[in-house]
Amino acid sequence: MNPAAAECPVRPLRPLRPVLLEGASGPLVGFYRSPDAAVVTRGDVLVVPAFAEEMNRCRAMVTIQAQALAGLGIGTLVLDMFGTGDSAGEFEQAHWDLWRQDLALGIDWLRQHGNGCVGLLGIRLGALMAAELAAADPGIQALLLWQPVISGKAHWTQFLRVRIAAEMALADGVKSTEQLRQQSAAGQTVEASGYAVGPKLATRLDQLTMPAGEHLVGKSVGWLDVGGAPGAALPRANAKQVHDWQEAGVAVQVLQVAGPSFWQVHERDVAPELIIATTQMASTWAARP
Repeated sequence: MNPAAAECPVRPLRPLRPVLLEGASGPLVGFYRSPDAAVVTRGDVLVVPAFAEEMNRCRAMVTIQAQALAGLGIGTLVLDMFGTGDSAGEFEQAHWDLWRQDLALGIDWLRQHGNGCVGLLGIRLGALMAAELAAADPGIQALLLWQPVISGKAHWTQFLRVRIAAEMALADGVKSTEQLRQQSAAGQTVEASGYAVGPKLATRLDQLTMPAGEHLVGKSVGWLDVGGAPGAALPRANAKQVHDWQEAGVAVQVLQVAGPSFWQVHERDVAPELIIATTQMASTWAARP
């Protein structure tokens, strides 16, 4: 664990409330951390998790962030989508639209049993799904995006390269990402990084891009990148995405913060500066009756 974790703005733990929802393909398990009772309520957020193993490596950061948000009067729901975590199903049975349906159920739960879902915390590939959900839901007022992935195809390619690297020394090993894509196109499951990805999900990943800015106008977007020097320029593709949204009239605040790539490392690690920056952005959200 990063010794700097002690610097994170963590308040006493609020009790977790187990949540069980009936998804389209089976039960979904989640946990809700309510806002502190002593502060004015600002609403709730739903976490839109990272893809595959990155989701597990981000859990510690999500827990710390939920504690910090509780201190602002913001509750947090973490919901395991179908085929992930403690929810029903196998990963290879999952697909993008099903996950969106699962998360939409989480949004509805917050509106019926929480304090209203005012924002989404999207992590890595989950940032792309969070933007899709927000574009389709006028009730979502804010997006907090951690190290957002803007191209599903590029992310999927990187994921497949892990399989190629593992089989490099094998005579009959996979030699290219195109070979694996052909397997998906033929209706076969592709295994990489310890996960079996079904053809429906694999095909959709290659098609994913961020929604156009006109669908996000009126929402506040906090874009937080980790690892670069504070104030450093974003990678070119990310900078273009931000520029396109801003040109369309979307209010985007971009911050580069120092910290480890916690979504990649095997050992639990945290990025305190990211927690602080995210909490500061959420602190501007209006109080709710």
